[in-house]
Amino acid sequence: DYVRLQSNTAPTSSYTMEYWSNAASYVNQDTVFLAPHDSGGPVIYTGFYWFPSGTILFRNSWGAATPSASSAASTGTFHNIVFVRDNDTMNVYLDGVAGTVATGFGTGAATWSGLGWNESPSQAYDSFNGTLDEIFYSKVARGPAYITARYNNGESPSTFYTVGPFTPITPTPRSTTRAN
Repeated sequence: DYVRLQSNTAPTSSYTMEYWSNAASYVNQDTVFLAPHDSGGPVIYTGFYWFPSGTILFRNSWGAATPSASSAASTGTFHNIVFVRDNDTMNVYLDGVAGTVATGFGTGAATWSGLGWNESPSQAYDSFNGTLDEIFYSKVARGPAYITARYNNGESPSTFYTVGPFTPITPTPRSTTRAN
């Protein structure tokens, strides 16, 4: 199904969308975030395409340039997908690796209305067949170092923290003698 985000996402032309994705299969245009056309604007969406299987999309229905990820997202395993728009410049990251930068969305603000396709039901375009986790939306275009660090921390948390053995702390009792 879907989750409407209209009250939470004011229009902006710079943002970052991130999520962990584990696709069971790709149906057609598996939309994850959707910005419907308001006031005659384009439909902008992020998600996947079935051919070539696992192609990561950041698409504008007016036919503007579409940035491409470094590779496709395979099924049956978790991938970290990040979409970054900084006004007219867009990029897609797959597992911390930047794709090919594209321009052509213009500087018009996008209002993200839904998580998942929120139009009438359609088997070809309606849903994502898999698991989404840690969905993150920010009104800031995050930089490559930030995106790579978030991926590394999520992929292998033990590389940035350790858990040692339990060390009991012996409490020191407070004095029961009253001072003058």
